[in-house]
Amino acid sequence: MALEQRGVDLARERLAEHGPVEAAREVLWAVQPFERGWMLWRSDTLSVFVLGDDGGWSGYADNWREGQPAESCTGTPPEGVFKPQRGFGLVWCEQAGVTERLGWATENERAVVAVYQACERGLLLRDDAGVSYALGDDHTWTRVAP
Repeated sequence: MALEQRGVDLARERLAEHGPVEAAREVLWAVQPFERGWMLWRSDTLSVFVLGDDGGWSGYADNWREGQPAESCTGTPPEGVFKPQRGFGLVWCEQAGVTERLGWATENERAVVAVYQACERGLLLRDDAGVSYALGDDHTWTRVAP
C-alpha cells in the first residue's frame, strides 16, 4: 500500500535520503488538535506524540490503562475548549511543559486508521482524512492538510 502523493512528496524528500526503510502499514492512531499544536497516539507501540506549533515534537510512552480515571488532573477548561482525556490527558497533565506548549484541546480526540512509513530520517503518517504528518528524527515536524 503506498502513501498518496499530495502533500507527502516534500515531507518524504525531507526525511528520506535513500527512501523508506520499511513498507507502509495501516495502524490505528488517535489525533487531537490543541490551541498550539497536536497530539497523536499510535496503537501498536502505545506512544503519544506531542507536536507543537513551534515546529518541534516529542514522544512519550502511553502509561494510561483501562480502569484509571479518564481525567488525570484537576481544572476546568474555559468555554469552547477541552481537557484531554485518557492517554493524551496523562501526558498533558504529567509531562513537564506539555500543557504550556499545547494549551487546551480544541476538539475531542478522534480515532483514525492511518498509513505510516518509517524513512531514513523519520516517520511519515497519512490519516484517513488525507492529512499528512512528517516527524523527523531531528524532532521537527510538518503537517500538510489536503
